[in-house]
Parts: sequence; structure tokens; C-alpha cells
Amino acid sequence: MASKGKRKQQKALLRRLRKKADAIPVLDDLGELFQEFLLRSVYIYSLRHGQESIPEVTSRIKTLVSDRKYEKLALLLGVDKMPLEKAQILAYRAMAARDTARAQQLVFRALEQDPSNIDAHMWQARHDFERSKYDSAEITARMQAIVDMGTQMHGPEIENMLGRVYEIPIARPYLRALNTLFTTLIDCEKYQDALQVGQKLLSLCAPDKFDIGDRVKALEAHVGGGEAQAGGGEGDHIDPGERDDASTAAEAPELSPERGEVFQELVELLAGFCDGRTDAPFTALADKAALLLCQDASCPVHRGKRESWASGIVHALAQTNSLLGSSGTGSFQPVDIHTHFKVSSSTTSKKSSQIKKILDMNPENAAWLIPQ
Repeated sequence: MASKGKRKQQKALLRRLRKKADAIPVLDDLGELFQEFLLRSVYIYSLRHGQESIPEVTSRIKTLVSDRKYEKLALLLGVDKMPLEKAQILAYRAMAARDTARAQQLVFRALEQDPSNIDAHMWQARHDFERSKYDSAEITARMQAIVDMGTQMHGPEIENMLGRVYEIPIARPYLRALNTLFTTLIDCEKYQDALQVGQKLLSLCAPDKFDIGDRVKALEAHVGGGEAQAGGGEGDHIDPGERDDASTAAEAPELSPERGEVFQELVELLAGFCDGRTDAPFTALADKAALLLCQDASCPVHRGKRESWASGIVHALAQTNSLLGSSGTGSFQPVDIHTHFKVSSSTTSKKSSQIKKILDMNPENAAWLIPQ
């Protein structure tokens, strides 16, 4: 027979589920962040109700998810009345949104609920960075400020959980901020600063949850004057002209299992677009671009949606060869690209710019031009 305290806890859970779900009506649009929402909410619930409450509330969660009653989850866990958690859910939804305007609205609402929400500030900083035509000084300063804010918020946890900070669900936005700062510094060619941030992230988060170990090693070699290059700066581009199509795969260093899988996925996505739209030389160059991106340890091709990278490859090649928006043979419209891959036009443009920079892809580089 259940104890009096257990019965009281069960009744409290049922009372929450009977309430009207009008505070946070949507939770099934969080994508990959849905699991983090559950971990975070259960963690907070256990802090309020004790570790012994976890089995009961977890059982309720499984039932609601199985019945697809996502709107009840926030009520069950009590986060519908917590401004900080409501803000975090809005930030999750912004990060998962495909439409930039919708994401912007969600970020504004998140910051109204919690002006210190790390994920919302990160999204806004990256968005402003793209609109300001990549002002490196501004974005690095803003990202550093966000990381500093997270350090102040999670100081005790970081000290007590060195190497295991990822196990604290509420600290994950801070780790994401560090990872975003790391990537941003590489994009802005500030390799020494990027190396320091990457080493710090690895020390806080072992094992390598953000899979940055290869890039950190490449940065160590680059900063230390070794042969490995971090990529992205002048003289650091991969020059496809140094390899011909037949020898690229043979001369290429063996890809790690993860990057090998990414490469195969990209090739399949590119084939799905190119079949019936482009000729063989375009497809071959697209595959070559995918391979070179996967070979570059400093390129975060293994992070983010594969469709985003595939759309960027197609857009970059088409733009380089003047096939984008023209009426010539083999040309296509920008909308054809992002609608096929189901990503936003801004994401496609961003990835295209990033890829052209990494691979030195431009009309002056004959290695990326389709033979006439």
C-alpha cells in the first residue's frame, strides 16, 4: 500500500493534469531539443519534490508522450508557472523553427520572460551577425559576453562538476554558448582564442559531447606552427586544384566513422537534387566539395542538418558557375534549392557563404568551374 506522502504526490500530479493547458500549448515542435526539455524539467521537478519523485513523474511523462498529449507536459512538471522555464521553452522553439521571422518572435518573447536566457541571446547574436555582413569584432564580443553571463550563472555547478557539466540539464545552454563561441572564433579566423575556448569546453564536458576534439587538434597544430591548418583564413583554404577528380578519394586521408557517414549522407542528398536537374560535371564537383568539407577537421560539417550543408554546396557551386537565376541550360532558381532540401533561404545563403570561404570557391578558381 502506498504511503500517505506517495498518495499525496500522486494526487498533486493528477490535479496538474486536470488544469487547462493554456500557458504553453505547443511542445511537440521542439525537434531534437524535446528530450532536453524533458530532462531539464524533471531535474527541476526533482529539486522541488525530491529524488524519490522521479519514478512517478517519469511514468506520467511516458504516458502523456505515448498518447501525444504534449500540451499537458508543462502542466505536469509545473514549469508553466515558471518564467525562466517558459522563456527556455520559447528559446527551444526558436532554435527549432525553420522560419526566421517566427524564430525572431519567439526570441523576443523569451527575452521578455527572462532577459538572461542564454539560448535566446545566442540566437539573436548570430542573427545580427548575419545581417551585419559578418562584423567579427561585434559577434565575438557579444558571444563572449553571453559566455561570461553563463559562467556567473553556473559557477558553483561548473566547479563541482568539472568534466561532467553536461550532466546538468540547466547548464547545457551555457555549454552551447561556449561551443558557438568556439565556432564563431574559427569563422572569424581568431584561431588562438578559438583554441583556448575549445580546450576549456573539452575540460568541462568529457567525453567530447560536442565532437570538437578533431578541430581542437587541428587548431593546436595550426597555432603551434605545424602543418595542419585550422582553415578559413587567407592561405588556409583547401585548394581543390591540387587534386584531380580521379585522385581525390585515393589521396584523401581516411575519414573518421562519423565524418564518413556524413559524407555518404551528403552524397545521397546531393544526388537527390542533381538527378534530372544538373549534368555529370556539376554532380562530380558537388561530391568533391562534400568530401573536402568532411576532410577538413576545422569544418563543422558534422554539426547541424545535413540538408543545410547540401543546400549550401549546391547554391555555392551554382553561384560560382553563374547558374543561379539565369535562363541558360542547366540553370535553376534559388527557391528550387531551399524548397527541395526543406531549409530556409537564409540558411542556404549562410552555408553557401561559409562553404565558398572554406573551399576558396569563386569564379576565379578554375578548379570549381564546370567545363564548357
